[in-house]
Amino acid sequence: MTTLFENDNYIVRVSHGDDRATKIVVSFTGIGAPERHDTTFFGQPLAMKLQIPWVGLIAKHDGWYRDGDYQQAFAVAASWIRERRRALGATGVEIIGYGVSMGAYAAIRYSRFFAFDYVFAMAPQWSLDREQVSHHSHFQALFQPFMKGMGIRADDVQGTINVFYDPYEKPDAEELRMIRENFPAQAIPVCRAGHSVTEHLKGTALFQQFIEHRAEPAILRRIASRARRIHNDHVTRVVMQGHHRHPLLTYRFLRGVERQKPDAIQHLFEHERNVLGSLGRLLVCAKGGADAARWIFTRLHGLHRSFCLLPYLMAWNGELLCFDSGVYRLSEGHTKPRGLPVILLEDSLFAMTPAGLVPVPGIVEGDGVRFSIRLGGQFLSSRPDGSTSLAAECRDWEKYCRYSPG
Repeated sequence: MTTLFENDNYIVRVSHGDDRATKIVVSFTGIGAPERHDTTFFGQPLAMKLQIPWVGLIAKHDGWYRDGDYQQAFAVAASWIRERRRALGATGVEIIGYGVSMGAYAAIRYSRFFAFDYVFAMAPQWSLDREQVSHHSHFQALFQPFMKGMGIRADDVQGTINVFYDPYEKPDAEELRMIRENFPAQAIPVCRAGHSVTEHLKGTALFQQFIEHRAEPAILRRIASRARRIHNDHVTRVVMQGHHRHPLLTYRFLRGVERQKPDAIQHLFEHERNVLGSLGRLLVCAKGGADAARWIFTRLHGLHRSFCLLPYLMAWNGELLCFDSGVYRLSEGHTKPRGLPVILLEDSLFAMTPAGLVPVPGIVEGDGVRFSIRLGGQFLSSRPDGSTSLAAECRDWEKYCRYSPG
């Protein structure tokens, strides 16, 4: 990596890349870019791994590449592109613009200047000028007088413009609408990603797919959609929202993600143990859910051999009911009992001791799938900290279910 140019407003850094390359990428940093303070450029890991010749333009201020002497920085970058293209053999070498937010605006706005063949614009703006737009923008507070009339015109644009955006993020959807009112652009939705669409589209393999299918917007949409579905945030959101109503579907979704991106499953099991415990408990109650529950609890607590195939009682969070010195408690990590595990045989409760099963207090009421435990006119309720308390009423989530490990 080499720094070709630096002044008070801009930095131009380049990576030579492979001498057999057929693409050159020009990237533009976004708002508050960390590249201002180190020796990198936006997309440098991609440039290094893929060995693509790369020019990184770094704006030192949030001026949408319109403040200061940007023409001087652009001229340095354009000169390097011409020389590198000539060395690669000008025929067949494509130039691709790539930017995020403010940088995405620049990638589109200066696409004709740099003679881009394709642009990957991640959540761009069309304009922050209130005289040009009526919709709310994330960044209108950053508008400065030198940005007046900054809206991108058709004669600024060259090449195929691919705009990656979240259609549910209204300001970004409005920006795309303004872009398409002024010139053609391909819409690549990244649903529920918010403004930070690049966070859902990271990775060398993914970027390489974008490059390979740069001229095929339908395929780009499928690639982006698939990447979004297996992103950590989306996986967590699906489990949080869906496990109560559709436990088996949620389990199948997780197994599908596991095949495509095991790291996403590992992240989920590290950070959402209570939710997954609840899912496991619901799978125990679901018809045909025993194997699914076993997969959940194995991932949560590790493989273990059970010394008893009698039916335990499981609470809402996937922990097992235990009995200790006259008090009911919950297991820790599903496999570490706090006291003696409680067994349900027919309609009676027993504590499993080394000497055999010992009756414990409580009247069981249930429908064969979910059970409440009545103690002295009140109902047993399990708490998140592993303790239990008594409640006047028993809501559905407070009931217990049978779990027979195998």
